[in-house]
Amino acid sequence: MIGYHQFALVLLVLTAGCGQPIAPSVQSKNGIATSWDHLRSESWNYSLQDTARVEDLHFYPTGMVRASIGNQQGNEVSVAPIMYHWHLSAAGELIITEDRDGKVEFKSLSLVSLDSDTALVRDSTNPSKARVYHRTFMP
Repeated sequence: MIGYHQFALVLLVLTAGCGQPIAPSVQSKNGIATSWDHLRSESWNYSLQDTARVEDLHFYPTGMVRASIGNQQGNEVSVAPIMYHWHLSAAGELIITEDRDGKVEFKSLSLVSLDSDTALVRDSTNPSKARVYHRTFMP
């Protein structure tokens, strides 16, 4: 029969590994990714941290982006679900397009900084302002 302290220790050990899965790109770089390259092999969700604009982008390694884009005013949220395509430019920018051929550009995102759960980017639709996205690995 185990005592209370042994039970608590076993419970702690069992639950310690039950958190959010860690992306290989984050795990291999000590928590810091240095480019958009992780999108080529991993699925990630990026949510814009803004009080008025809603932008939720789910990137798939296949080059697809499932997006919910819209506006928020108080408790009222108005969004539209849209499918886009993505690719990386030679300069390392993340290009989001409305068509598979990449000819109709929706926007491009230049990476300023990236850590395990936050991305700071410059958006081609407003390049003077850096935007913060909360990011989540989707295994």
